[in-house]
Amino acid sequence: MDEGKRNISFIDTFPDSTALLTSIPFVLLLYTSACLHGIVLYAVYFLCDPVLNNKETGLIKYDQIVPYFLVSEFHSIPGLTGLSVAGIFSASLTTVSSVLNSLATATVVDFAHPIFPSLQRNEKKSLLLAKGLSLAYGAVCICLAFALTKVSSISQVGYLFGNTFEGPIAAIFTIGVLTRKGYGKVTHFCSSSSTVN
Repeated sequence: MDEGKRNISFIDTFPDSTALLTSIPFVLLLYTSACLHGIVLYAVYFLCDPVLNNKETGLIKYDQIVPYFLVSEFHSIPGLTGLSVAGIFSASLTTVSSVLNSLATATVVDFAHPIFPSLQRNEKKSLLLAKGLSLAYGAVCICLAFALTKVSSISQVGYLFGNTFEGPIAAIFTIGVLTRKGYGKVTHFCSSSSTVN
């Protein structure tokens, strides 16, 4: 999805299409390895569900199966469990840091610079504001993570947040494609009604 958005934003699409075609094998490798990992977990826990057998395993959510598998199956090889957990944490931290930095930069460029034009001329203040916003967004994400610890499945919450924001965007896009009157109150009504649904 993001590759397509980047593709239509370039004047010359040759570098972007080359990057997109180059990334296809790596993305396929990632999805294939994720599917194989799921198949291995299914094969290992086919006859005994560790969440249903929580008196023995201590698991209460299906989100805990991968760490449980790493600890229970690789404990005999010294360091492999820690290396696997470190790899999971490093992958998630790089993703989170890039998301927070891009969110802070988009906020500064799209909201702060138009409201405060003097800030646009001062690069040090813009950088300081972006760092502060990144810290604030990080604190919000940490608070949100603590608030979601009691949720039964994190994927359901992810779908809920995704649909909450993608629904209004899809409604406004559809209005823009199908009608010539897609402005003002019409888009506000459709985006708010799609959020409620």
